[in-house]
Amino acid sequence: MLSLLCSLILLAPVPLTHSNIMAPPPIQRQMELIEATYEGASPQTVDPAWAYDTNSYELIYNVYETLVTFDGERMNRFLPSLAESWAVVQLNPPQISPEGLTWYYEYIFKIRESVQWQDPTYGYLTPEDVEYSIERSMVQSRSGGPSWTLYEPLLNVHSPEELGDLTDPSTVVRVGRMIDNAVQVNATHVILKSAYPVVYTPMFQFISQPYWSIVCKDWINALARYDWRGEWGDYTGWINFHNPVVSPLDDPAPVMMGTGPFALGTVDYVEKFWDAYRHVNWWRGWPCPFPAFGGSKPAGYVDHIKKTWALDSDSRLAAFLNGEVDIADISPNYDAMVINQPDIRRYFPLPPISYVGLGLTSDIDPSTVYGPILEPGNFSEIGIPRDFFDNIDWGHNVRQAFAYAIYYADIIRDAYYYWADRLGAAIIETQDFLDMTIGPFETNYPEATALLQSIWELWGTGFLVHLCIEKGNPALHLVADIIKTSIEGLNAKFHVIIDDVADNYYFNPVIRPKWYPMFLIDRRIDSTSPHASLVDYYHSKGFFARLQGYANPEMDAMIDEAIILEATDPIQAQARYSEIQQLAHDELFNIAICNYIGRHYERTSVVGYYYQPLLYGTGTYFANLWKWYYTPHAQQDSILANSTGNLLPYDVNYDGKTNMVDIGTTAASFGAIYGPPMSVKWMYRADFNNDRKVDMKDIGGVAKNFGKICSIWTPS
Repeated sequence: MLSLLCSLILLAPVPLTHSNIMAPPPIQRQMELIEATYEGASPQTVDPAWAYDTNSYELIYNVYETLVTFDGERMNRFLPSLAESWAVVQLNPPQISPEGLTWYYEYIFKIRESVQWQDPTYGYLTPEDVEYSIERSMVQSRSGGPSWTLYEPLLNVHSPEELGDLTDPSTVVRVGRMIDNAVQVNATHVILKSAYPVVYTPMFQFISQPYWSIVCKDWINALARYDWRGEWGDYTGWINFHNPVVSPLDDPAPVMMGTGPFALGTVDYVEKFWDAYRHVNWWRGWPCPFPAFGGSKPAGYVDHIKKTWALDSDSRLAAFLNGEVDIADISPNYDAMVINQPDIRRYFPLPPISYVGLGLTSDIDPSTVYGPILEPGNFSEIGIPRDFFDNIDWGHNVRQAFAYAIYYADIIRDAYYYWADRLGAAIIETQDFLDMTIGPFETNYPEATALLQSIWELWGTGFLVHLCIEKGNPALHLVADIIKTSIEGLNAKFHVIIDDVADNYYFNPVIRPKWYPMFLIDRRIDSTSPHASLVDYYHSKGFFARLQGYANPEMDAMIDEAIILEATDPIQAQARYSEIQQLAHDELFNIAICNYIGRHYERTSVVGYYYQPLLYGTGTYFANLWKWYYTPHAQQDSILANSTGNLLPYDVNYDGKTNMVDIGTTAASFGAIYGPPMSVKWMYRADFNNDRKVDMKDIGGVAKNFGKICSIWTPS
């Protein structure tokens, strides 16, 4: 392959001048990046121990850091971060904890030295800060939060409530000791003791998530808020800080202080933005030196970042096109307008990361504001009975009828512009163990009608049901509109009311379980293992399952067994995950709708973006980004469609020239695809035309542009 490349280069012309000059538009705000997202898409929290939503993740991951982080776009390879090295050690024989737990493994992390906090008053990161951060999350363990990702691998439960009655003082003491003994520390290392019987498959993908971020113990204590101080004492006091209604770091006002690349400026829920400033003394140094593939690494940075959720779709589009905004979430119906603009870059297709489903609630809370909710078995055209979806005699007919009634083709066309795939259950294409033989429900109006007519009193009386959706998500609004039209079209006495719920409240634990009769889910995945998704949607301890009152012991047992089989017997794991998908498909408490293909839009002056599905979602990690034009390419007659990282074509490593380094990198990656599954030799900077594969188009581009040079970036 290298000889072919060299031959192509020898034959290719090397343009040194350009007869027709086309100057690029001026770079606005050289040292600032502004991102605009959907209305209502505000962060729910600034506290890593509380965060379980994408909008909070983006802010947290730019301010805080985790022990390890993902290796560029790879989802199963990791780079050191606050831990400079780590080891997973099997305990042979297993150890018995003082509380009677069996410890099977140790996850040992050597904590990096000389990592300065953003506020230098607090000096440098210590292993005690790491210990405190993990234990604080387990102490807080807020309802519907991320702490189950610590409890399961460490204590083999989903929450402390599973360890006993927390109103019993002796149980409180025992559970406190379990947490304390599971997280151990010395002068240089943190050791996590694991009561999980096998290596926990998604462990490092969870550790790389923002909810495992490390906070400063001394700083939190100095805030003097009602927060756990990291002192165990007699192990009775920690329960006072368990499951708070609001995070102490959000009340009375949001505060953050981490080791990450940017320090918080403000979070303004009135003006609807947050911003942050470059941490000049960041331990990694500037420009950010990772990820580095084939010599590729960022060559610049910005000093100020800002994200706004104040703009509607039209205003956001206008701001993006005129350069007021550098990165934007664009509604699918505007895609054709955007990609035809010369100064806009679109990354597409990006692997799907989100599951879209319709949750149907069991034993609906009659006190909900989304009623009226009637007594079981009672029908009315202005409400529904509380057992509408789970009545033992006919509830399944209702669920199945709704699944058959939905106009899925309209959803795929109108809400996602065909950039979505149908699903049979809550495992998506980016995850392992997807069973493609379990197909999705298809629209079948006659079958839906027959199922509901079989409930003669319901068919004759009618109903009114509320469908709750996250405010500001335009695609979900369209999905909701189509579901409403689908169900109401069955019978003139059937009514669906769509309720917008602000993002801050949509998944807030103060909303009581079984509060939403129906609700739409648009949730990103945490891991290539389907375990986290299946826990969320189908396990009685999972967030959405609890929200809708779903509990099936058979399903719980299969989910608990499948994650163990992942590590011990992948063939049996596939069989068990197939059974889970089939049971979910048959029960239909959660109607799978689709997963959608990702897109990213930015101005062509933005450089350095890459896509990590499990980390960023639709958000942005700003440390790798800067603003820059390469002069020679900007003076050419046209700009490459969907050009990737910069405007000098085929310069892999941002050294200002297309040379043998770029040739070697492309040759080494030739034939690689992003996937899923991702090729072992995939290197995203070698995919010059951004079609998610390294092929002859990329090879030819290197040959055509070999020898071009330009100036190197310097901050202005």
